Amino acid sequence: MKVIHYGSLAAETGGPAYSTYLAIKGVRDRGTDARSVMPPLAQGEHLAASDVPVRFANFGALRTVLKESDADLFHVQGIWSPAGHVVASFARKHRVPCVITLHGMLYPQALAHKAWKKHLALWLYQKKDLLSASCIQVTCAEELLYYRALGFRNPVAVIPNAVELPENLTVPQAKDGPFRVGYLGRLHPRKRVERILYALASPVMHGVDAECVIIGANDSEYEAFLRKEAARLQLKNVTFTGFRQGGSKWDMLRSLSVLTVPSDFENFGNVVVEALREGVPVIASKGTPWQELESCGCGRWIFNDTESIAKALRGMAQLSAEERRQMGCRGQKLLREKYELSIVSEKLDQMYHWLWSGGAAPDFTDIVQRNR
Repeated sequence: MKVIHYGSLAAETGGPAYSTYLAIKGVRDRGTDARSVMPPLAQGEHLAASDVPVRFANFGALRTVLKESDADLFHVQGIWSPAGHVVASFARKHRVPCVITLHGMLYPQALAHKAWKKHLALWLYQKKDLLSASCIQVTCAEELLYYRALGFRNPVAVIPNAVELPENLTVPQAKDGPFRVGYLGRLHPRKRVERILYALASPVMHGVDAECVIIGANDSEYEAFLRKEAARLQLKNVTFTGFRQGGSKWDMLRSLSVLTVPSDFENFGNVVVEALREGVPVIASKGTPWQELESCGCGRWIFNDTESIAKALRGMAQLSAEERRQMGCRGQKLLREKYELSIVSEKLDQMYHWLWSGGAAPDFTDIVQRNR
């Protein structure tokens, strides 16, 4: 079976690029011929990885490339893109199964951003593409509920993003130095990174010797705002590292005492699994689907107001380095049992083969609405 993914693998686009790459790599490791078709890289962009087949196609050449691909199934990563619509309509016209991964783009908060453009796109083409998709992929049960609330009744597979764990996973080490609070990801206003700064400057954190490391780039205006806020709050130990990938990123993650994810919403949050992979506890907002941080004892799942973040940070700072190390070990255990690449890829492969050859739907697929 040949599966063509359409979506950017540019590392600078953040989590979706890495989840798309791992989706392709994971099923290729299982014997499925999965490949990427994507727009040409913009100046300064780099591929998230180079060990999966990639074909670049500008908008004008896309239909020709799709026809030449001889695909048995198409997988569109994300919505709103006119190019993604071309792929979905091509699949519909030629009666090839098509999967669409939402990547959180139908959350109420996401729909509220540039709302009129998105409602116009829904009316013009996106609703038809979603309705005609053979299956929709979401990464958590909450995203499924939001999709159903919009009235869509086609099958939905709940498959989380994967994490690639090395054979010899680094065992977390107790960190006895300064308490290092980290952020990793795109710098964008919806990520609410300023809340970390406000929490560090809060009276709740008085007396805590803390450093802050902000790892990422994207929006230069927002980064300038964060730098000004750090200066205004007289925070002396805030470092902006810029965009990092590969070994540099993993080294920086390992140096952290805790990673903080203060977003209003995330449909998954790849940075959470990346931190847990390196044995770093995580504080994530309740806008993310990470209740397991609490239930598995590898972090905190909190409201993302300044006081809640500050209290969670202080609580983490008051733990011993050994207690935080144990939290990191439990995080790695969670990843091995639920999010490891081979486990997630098996689900993707089951979905693909079900759509291609028929039979019973996988047990992680919601088809109740379709049968009403």
